[in-house]
Amino acid sequence: MGGTSMASGFVTKAAATLMAYTGQTDQDHIRELMKRTSTPIEGNRFSKINVIEAQKFDNEIQSIIETQQNVDGEKVSNHTKPWITHFNMNLDKGSVTNRAIYIVNQQGVLKKTNVEVQTDKRAVKTVPLSSYSISETYYLVINDQIKSETNKKLKNSKVYAWSLIP
Repeated sequence: MGGTSMASGFVTKAAATLMAYTGQTDQDHIRELMKRTSTPIEGNRFSKINVIEAQKFDNEIQSIIETQQNVDGEKVSNHTKPWITHFNMNLDKGSVTNRAIYIVNQQGVLKKTNVEVQTDKRAVKTVPLSSYSISETYYLVINDQIKSETNKKLKNSKVYAWSLIP
């Protein structure tokens, strides 16, 4: 047994752990979380290998747990409130995607959004494509894949909690 066959058990365990802590079962979202917590290394001419970094993986899980425990976030009444996130450097527009900044509910279900870098290049507007549900907690997740124009990544992912009030 070698390569992919040997790795499948480890990848399955990592995916199951992410699903358990996030409540997320969407394959694309789990794949993205796993990519964020791994480092690509060159494989042979047929493949590229990603090595899951235990510390990054643990930090991602810890961030999710702490955020879910701290739901005393902002209370909002606008059912389609857009979020403006400000940064202290000009952003690389290519790094700002709806996988780099996204909204999930308390069950970990991804909300469809549009994200766009504002004209000053130091702010991002995240707009939900449908209404938020009343009395549900949501999280705006800003992951460390966002880069500046000078190719510097964010030091840490950030998560902001809020809930919709009637």
